[in-house]
Amino acid sequence: MNPKRRFMTLLAVAVLLFGLSPLFPLSPTATTTASPIVAGEYLHQVADEAEASALALEFGLVVHSVSSHGIAVFFAADGTDTERLFAAGFEPQSVSQITAPAWQTDEDPYLDQQYALTMTNTIAAWNITVGSATILIAIIDTGIDTTHVEFTGRIAADSYNPVTGETGLAAVEDDNGHGTMVAGVIAANKDNRVGIAGITQNTQLLVIKANTTNEGSFSESDIIEGIYYAVDHGADVINLSLGSTYRNSLTEAAVAYAVAAGVPVVAAAGNDGVTTPMYPASFEDVIAVSALDKDRTIADYSNFGTMIDVTAPGSDIITTTREDGYATVSGTSFAAPQVTGIIALYRSLDPDVSLAELRTRLEQSAFDLGVTGYDEYYGHGLVDALALLTDVFYEVDFETFGGSDIDSIWVATGKLLSVFTVPVLPDSVFVGWYLDAALTTPWNYVVPITADMILYAKYTSAFHTVSFVTPGTAVTPLIVAHGESFALPATTLSGYRFIGWYEDAAFTIPYDGGAVLGDLTLHARFEAIRYYDVTYVVLGETDRIETVEENHLPMPATITREGYAFNGWYLDEAATVPYVETPVASDLVLYAGMERITFMITFVTSGTSLDPLGVYYGDTPALPDAEKSGEVFAGWFLDADYVTPYQNEPQLADLILYARFLPQTFKITLMFQDEIFSTLYFSPETVPILPEPTFPGLHFLGWFYDAGLIASYEPVAITGDLVLYAGHEAIGYIVRFFTDDGLGILWETVALYGESVEPPTAPVKASTDAFDYVFLGWSETTDWIESDLDILPLFQASFRPGCVSLLPGVDTVRIGETWVNPGVVYPSAELALVVIGSVATVATGRTTIEYRFVHEDVVVYRLVRIVNVLPARKTVEITLNAGIATIPVGSVFTDPGASASKGVIVVEGAVDTDVAGIYQIVYVVDYEGITYHKTRYVFVVAVEEPLILALALSYRKEDEIHA
Repeated sequence: MNPKRRFMTLLAVAVLLFGLSPLFPLSPTATTTASPIVAGEYLHQVADEAEASALALEFGLVVHSVSSHGIAVFFAADGTDTERLFAAGFEPQSVSQITAPAWQTDEDPYLDQQYALTMTNTIAAWNITVGSATILIAIIDTGIDTTHVEFTGRIAADSYNPVTGETGLAAVEDDNGHGTMVAGVIAANKDNRVGIAGITQNTQLLVIKANTTNEGSFSESDIIEGIYYAVDHGADVINLSLGSTYRNSLTEAAVAYAVAAGVPVVAAAGNDGVTTPMYPASFEDVIAVSALDKDRTIADYSNFGTMIDVTAPGSDIITTTREDGYATVSGTSFAAPQVTGIIALYRSLDPDVSLAELRTRLEQSAFDLGVTGYDEYYGHGLVDALALLTDVFYEVDFETFGGSDIDSIWVATGKLLSVFTVPVLPDSVFVGWYLDAALTTPWNYVVPITADMILYAKYTSAFHTVSFVTPGTAVTPLIVAHGESFALPATTLSGYRFIGWYEDAAFTIPYDGGAVLGDLTLHARFEAIRYYDVTYVVLGETDRIETVEENHLPMPATITREGYAFNGWYLDEAATVPYVETPVASDLVLYAGMERITFMITFVTSGTSLDPLGVYYGDTPALPDAEKSGEVFAGWFLDADYVTPYQNEPQLADLILYARFLPQTFKITLMFQDEIFSTLYFSPETVPILPEPTFPGLHFLGWFYDAGLIASYEPVAITGDLVLYAGHEAIGYIVRFFTDDGLGILWETVALYGESVEPPTAPVKASTDAFDYVFLGWSETTDWIESDLDILPLFQASFRPGCVSLLPGVDTVRIGETWVNPGVVYPSAELALVVIGSVATVATGRTTIEYRFVHEDVVVYRLVRIVNVLPARKTVEITLNAGIATIPVGSVFTDPGASASKGVIVVEGAVDTDVAGIYQIVYVVDYEGITYHKTRYVFVVAVEEPLILALALSYRKEDEIHA
């Protein structure tokens, strides 16, 4: 059956089986941003038709065609599991478009209008060569007008149509017009006094008509077949003025096939004016061409981006059309053939030039446009035919000393060499290129190339040792990958402050934490900690002395004193210069600003008015007597009803006193410590009710008639003035100082009111696993005792970093494995542990696990663990071939074997068919340091022992993979 009939038969079957709709490619004028994927059609590389049929059977597909280069096209039904197809290596069929917008007819096309020939210096290059008949140019497009006068004698007889599978001129007749236009730019006959002149003469055109019949679109499979056909039939350069936004790996493989054969592939960048990649132009091995307007600026329709290699004229290009016609056209479709034709000119001079050298010469001889050097609009610049043919180039070779090979590069005289590829050597890091094998003279990147040369690669170790020198706590050396940075470790020294790590022992070069490029030794710098005394003075007496570390803030407290208002700390005793909170740099004396509190006594009297009296807090005022004509002043009272008489006592608040007057009264004067405490007035024959005063630090014993406190006063009716004396005794207050744990009593004493007590020698608090302690002072002041006191010692805790450490563990895992946190060692009775971060083994990378040690809600220390997640190990699948597992005694056993996805199978074990039993055949594969195995169980049974057979079958199992 011929291929065309087979295709029609398969298509009919596909329609009947799957309900496929006819496939309609995009029209020639459609934009390339339309979806390039053909629904229900997939490609796969196969060895032959038998493999294609097997794939179709396995995945429920219908084979459409199999090319001579093993590109199989399949039809799939709706609902097919596409993810399963992609996982098995299938690619979707995609549609490419010709990369030119609609063209306009020009009534006057002549040679003098071909500005592109002048812009690319092609006319000047014709003085060197116009082309050679030995050069074959492949044009994969819509075909060619085979009878056009401009192509007389130029079309190769084995031109090919991969859509129909036919060869010859009749098979490549252009039914669209695009291919004829592209061919005219490359190779229209020159000097025939007709129409235009193509870039190259004499060269042959291998026309490959790959478009869907009568349409301007192309199935990816036909483009792929066209590339293989061009290479296999001797093409020296391939032109592809078409493209699709879909990146097909099989097309990329076909391009790689051409490159491996030394055949350059030139493609148009696309006409959407965007950076969206167009394929095949965006494949790395393809020479991608953008389009210029007549003024040498990038055309607004031209795609651009990092895929652009060179640029060429593409706007208002006059060229050939079908039926012996001519037209003016625009598009990257007509910029690409400018480059193809100029490459053909060069290959006419040097047919054996390597593809690497040709690309280098093409790019370096280009005329730079846009920003200096390479850019995403013009690539390396405007292709220059004359410079390509005449520039002198030098070869630069690379000696990598066992590293990955780097192809030679050719550089035009006086131009700079830019090397973007670096060699890879196991366990090493590339440092740079040198001019000599001894690696003593570095290559200067900014010196132009003026002769052939060899550059020599220099490496350094991939890992470096970082050592730490410290007089404090020891630090373990680190192994750091080249170019990586690391978290600086901590070190402590008692009585010193850690300043930082330095690269030299003289501490002149601080370490900046940058990438590690070699072995490194870091030195710890410490400075002795200085302490200063801050003395706090209150009311002329030292309240306390605080010891403060340099550059730290002191902790002045708010002062409370009876009868005084505190208004801040001052630098002078007169309290005129306020203290501003500042880190200490020397000993310091601070004075408390204290103002005595004044209370007002207001006098209310029905007699002569009296002015208010101001009295300091705690002072006992001397009160005036009130006067009223005709009456006797009977004393001051706290209420207007004269119920509560005022007693002369220390002033503790504002007061209002009321004057009482009586027609006749007797006066009782109350004395306390030789001073009048109060004066009271009573009517004759009244039994006075006397107050019981309270005095700070004294216990009141009652009133006495005499100062010697011998005769006690007995309340009787008053018959005259009296003087009475207050009896009292001092109160003793218990002052207790506690031990370091706050539980035991260190020292106890008794003090009277207002006395001071000298504290005992400070207790020493023993260090624990986590902390050292420094005594700061006592919890209470003891310079004025006015109550019982329990006084606790105050300590400052200093954390001991050596009490915590990371437990050893596996800190490198692979994707999919479970990482177990090995944890840390720490005194759990004193510290709480908070772990920050987690390790997700779903992707490669580095994760930081932070351990925070907390004491009394404060983080006192941190440790960090770095966990690396590496790619998952490659696994090997072992599949048992089908075979008989149960045989009778005396029969012959033939091992059906097994297959492995990777590696070589080694078979272990044997079957003794003369003895009944259960035998194991083990298939073992050692791959990349891991052993995989799978077991086949063979049961040899006696016919008369069905019970043994059933028992044996109950033990049947398969082993798992073991590392």
